[in-house]
Amino acid sequence: MKRGMIGLVFFMLIFLAGIASAANVCSDTNQIIFRLRGNTNTHAEVFNGAGGYTTEVCYNQIFSRTGTGDRNCYGNNKVLGLSRPTNAHVEGPAETTIGYQDVCYDDLSCSLETSGSCSSGYPVARLFSNRNAHLGTFSGSSYATILCCSSAAAPTGCNPPCQQGETCQSGTCVAGPGPGPAQCSDGLDNDGDTKIDYPDDIGCTDVNDDNENNVVIPPVTGGDAYWEDDSGNKYANNAEVEVSTWVKLVAENVLDGSTVTFNVWDYDFLDPFGDDSIDTFTATAIGTKAEYLWQINQDDYDKGGGEADPIEFYFIATATGYNKQSPELHVTTKILPVQKQFCSDYTPDEYACNADALGLAKNKNDPLYYIDPSCDNSNVKCKCGVESNKCDLRKEWTDPNPDPGKTACVGECSYKYNKGDCNNGMMDINVIASFTAKSGDCDANSAQKAECTNKDTSVTCGSPELQLPLFGMWQLIISIMGIAAIYGFLSLKRRN
Repeated sequence: MKRGMIGLVFFMLIFLAGIASAANVCSDTNQIIFRLRGNTNTHAEVFNGAGGYTTEVCYNQIFSRTGTGDRNCYGNNKVLGLSRPTNAHVEGPAETTIGYQDVCYDDLSCSLETSGSCSSGYPVARLFSNRNAHLGTFSGSSYATILCCSSAAAPTGCNPPCQQGETCQSGTCVAGPGPGPAQCSDGLDNDGDTKIDYPDDIGCTDVNDDNENNVVIPPVTGGDAYWEDDSGNKYANNAEVEVSTWVKLVAENVLDGSTVTFNVWDYDFLDPFGDDSIDTFTATAIGTKAEYLWQINQDDYDKGGGEADPIEFYFIATATGYNKQSPELHVTTKILPVQKQFCSDYTPDEYACNADALGLAKNKNDPLYYIDPSCDNSNVKCKCGVESNKCDLRKEWTDPNPDPGKTACVGECSYKYNKGDCNNGMMDINVIASFTAKSGDCDANSAQKAECTNKDTSVTCGSPELQLPLFGMWQLIISIMGIAAIYGFLSLKRRN
């Protein structure tokens, strides 16, 4: 058993060391073609993806030239297709799966080869297959399918690609930032338009741009992609709607008149085949906003794969110079009651718990309405708050067992809340109770008998927007510890 445990620990150290050594950072962001989470059996993201992956595939480590950073797609410079902007499966440049996002770069011409080497061009990465695939770096993975690319502007390159801190120069890996300066910082009028270098030449995106003839698209800063109802009200993150609901897909801060593509997906955590593609729509931006009105039907719900209700939809909005992912919208087949929020929503004799199936008294997304997690007390009433115009919850109580010779105490318990900070999606709530005697023989013990007492609890404060990796470091460590425990248990059982 000791020998086995030593072997397991050794394997863990080797595995973790492999992960730690996978990073490769380009000399500057213009050289990034795409990024990987690790060096083998991994996922990919765009050059500036939210996952912050540190294994970067760099143009100037493959070709004897400084890359321009031009990532516009011209119909013949596709490198890969990604299933989503981060944590993505990939497909080869010849594939055209609906919903996949093209990764393009400069003048690259790419293809997949399975002969063990590139018959033309230079190796960029390795793929498990040509569609819906994991991938790895060319040197760090053993996958047989090689992504090979050539660049007309750089006829020579390096095979294998250079490592961090190196650049490819005349077919040889050399320490340093590479050949330069680029056209946009060389002091010359390279395109003959009488304008020299960045920022005077409008063909230059920055000082690292090596082509003064570039067509420049103004960068889009800020902006957002989100869901609205058909009246234009923005949905909160993880809001829940019914099948048959009309919703709007919205992209803000896009270029006026540009065509925006909305790819709708169902999020499938840990699904080896990736997220489910639901539908694709297009809309033309008016001003700086594009929107598409869509009715979610049963077929859309069924495309989600039939997992537990509700299912999680999100969309990716793409246009020239624009790529945004929306929050999730939860879609259910259940009939959702109309939520009551304001005093005018209630009749005078309604009870909050009985009249509102959503249960404002246990609405954990709004701690101000939190009173009782079971919400099974029919004496919890909604009373109008004078300043807030919101429903202030109060519990009416009549002593069921008054002392002999005493009239039953009738009172009302009201609540105030002290909210703490959100930590890991939870908020600590200090509930302060106040008992008011209305009639009968009430005393100091009445509040205790009415369970009108202070208490501490925790409620959800809204899910934070996280881009978790499919299998992060902590999950890895926990899994390895679990494997070690199981291994030790089985070994002990065999000895006994």
